[in-house]
Amino acid sequence: MKSGIAWRYLWFPFAWDVDSNSDLFVDYEPGFQGTRGQVVLYRYDADPIVLASSFAGFLNGYLDKLKQSDFSVINSGQFARFVDL
Repeated sequence: MKSGIAWRYLWFPFAWDVDSNSDLFVDYEPGFQGTRGQVVLYRYDADPIVLASSFAGFLNGYLDKLKQSDFSVINSGQFARFVDL
């Protein structure tokens, strides 16, 4: 993960929150210690956080949370959010 950078050309967003305060993206331009294809949570007010080393790993982790019911749903108007507990 390259720090101090607002956005990179090879970051591909695939999910974001309603208020556009954060994005999930696949990083095809990681820093020296990163992994090409890692999934990153980008918040506009904080440093990016690597959530998984691959998109498949991210989906498998999400599926595990769903199977374990390790989430809660917050309904705010017409949108529902899954929040880690």
